[in-house]
Formats: sequence, structure tokens, C-alpha cells
Amino acid sequence: EDEFSVPEFEKSFTSDAVINRDRYLRKIRKFIEEHSHHLIIEKIRNAKPLTDKDLETLEQFLMTSDPDVSPEEFHEIIGKNLDLVRFVRSVSGLDRAAVITEFGEFLKDNRLSSTQIQFIEQMIEFYTQKGHLEIATLYEPPFDFLDQDGIDGVFRDRNNVVDLLIEKVERLNEVRVG
Repeated sequence: EDEFSVPEFEKSFTSDAVINRDRYLRKIRKFIEEHSHHLIIEKIRNAKPLTDKDLETLEQFLMTSDPDVSPEEFHEIIGKNLDLVRFVRSVSGLDRAAVITEFGEFLKDNRLSSTQIQFIEQMIEFYTQKGHLEIATLYEPPFDFLDQDGIDGVFRDRNNVVDLLIEKVERLNEVRVG
């Protein structure tokens, strides 16, 4: 014979709604894509220097995408200031013309081989899509497809070119505020 007991209930309260981080990131990425011609997003895409006021305005603008998210939650998910700019760059990428301006001198250099030019074009494409390029990535896929040693292999015996390219990468990666 089965016996049933009286169920016990625990009282619990949920104080705050939990934000789904992935859903929020998708939402804000879409917001950035839809507003890619916003003045400050354009400045970021063109690797132009930003002011403190630009950062403040950008933060306020992005927070309008979901008024239910508090500033604290926004900063926890996205970050502040430079992290915010890096996030926007990762979504929007850099403008192709801005990146070509930075690497243009190499593309016009008739002393470079077709493989070396292809490597630089790959760098430009990477920036256009991702907005940021780590120097270590120049030794990994897709950059090691042209030579297993990455940038060092493609520009073997051209250390001055490697140094200049790395300088350009560092300058493009830098988010200038001032």
C-alpha cells in the first residue's frame, strides 16, 4: 500500500530578472549594425581619435537599445570606455578605406612579392571584418596558410618590413582617446 505525505514547499523569491548575456549581446550587436552610420560608430570604424564626450555619448546611445538593462549590468556585460570601443569595433569592423590608408604604402611597394601582397591584403580583410588584429594571430590561421611561419616566413629576410607591419598593427589596434 502506497503512502503519500504532504508535500513541503520552500518559499523563495527572485529579486531581479536575470539578463540572458548571449541574447543581450546579440541584441546589442544588431543595434550597432543597424546604426552603423551613427557619428561615433563611424569614427570608431574609421579609427579616428575619440573624446571623453564621444565615449560618454556612445555609452548612452548603446544603453538606449534596451532601457530595461541597468548601467551596472551594461558595464558588466560590455565593459566601459575602451572595452566598449573594442566591442563596437569587433561588431562593425574597420572601414576598408581606413585600413588601406594605413597599409597602402606596402601595397604600392613593387619590391614585394605577390605572396607578400596577398598577406597584407589578408590583414586588411581581417581588420575589415573583426576590427582588431593581435600580433600573435599573424602566426596562426589564416595567416600561416601562405607560409607555415606566418608573417616571418612570408617576409623572410625582410625584417624591416615585418617591423613596419607590426608597428601599423599596433597603431590600428590602439584606441586613441584625447
